[in-house]
Amino acid sequence: MSEKSKKCLRCKVDITGTHANTKRCKPCIAILRKRPLGTLTKKQIVIATSLADKMKFADVAKHLGVSKANLKRSLDSSKVKFTFHNKHKNNPSLVSKVCAYYEKHGKRETQKKFPEVRVRSIVERYPFYKPRQSRWASKEIIEAVKMAGLVSYKAQWLYFKRPLAFEGSICSLWMKKFGFGQGKVNGLRFYRGRHFVKPRCKPVTIKFGELRNQRQDKEARIYLWVDLEKHLLPNVNEDFKIAIQTMARFQKWLWKSENPRTKILNMIKQREILKNER
Repeated sequence: MSEKSKKCLRCKVDITGTHANTKRCKPCIAILRKRPLGTLTKKQIVIATSLADKMKFADVAKHLGVSKANLKRSLDSSKVKFTFHNKHKNNPSLVSKVCAYYEKHGKRETQKKFPEVRVRSIVERYPFYKPRQSRWASKEIIEAVKMAGLVSYKAQWLYFKRPLAFEGSICSLWMKKFGFGQGKVNGLRFYRGRHFVKPRCKPVTIKFGELRNQRQDKEARIYLWVDLEKHLLPNVNEDFKIAIQTMARFQKWLWKSENPRTKILNMIKQREILKNER
């Protein structure tokens, strides 16, 4: 007696000869383990599809009396556009107001002005505004390199006075423009460099650490590259010595001076005072 033919409920492939309770082929079973089927009826799916552009995802699930997971599993994402995830799509007046305010005042002030909405969700999805930031000029980049690791983020921010920018713009400059942090551009931290220099080499004391979240009242000490070059111990590794000399040449070129220590100390004092006065 020949066995009755049987097909997969999902892809209609012939699965004759499998276990009597098997309803799907092996590939379909593997797919459904990662993405289970929903339990919505055909009528509920039609209703959910019709509400896709009118209501939020959570409101559609609540309207049908099902969970959000069940709703997502029951709808075919290739046919139904999940536009109801975006609750601001059908409120163009709010979007235009938020973007216009954001263009002039920035994210923080816009969030205060519109506390009931997520500003980031609007400005990233609907960029209906002019670019908020100007490009860094060559002179500004050189000044940023001079202050790297020596002047706090806040003091640098106050010095540049870039429009609609905050302290994070300084960190962003280094990570986007240079691809690394600014901590060791102008010198070596005391705890690392003290093993390679003579005792008379004096480090520079600054009022902040390398990290943005470090306490502002905590002091840190840094050996400038030009000072390290002068006071290196005679038994220092040759490769390390060459590296110190290279960075010292760079520091002299940057400040256009053979001994820029005095200029650097004056810069730190003046620009950190500027920060404290604001």
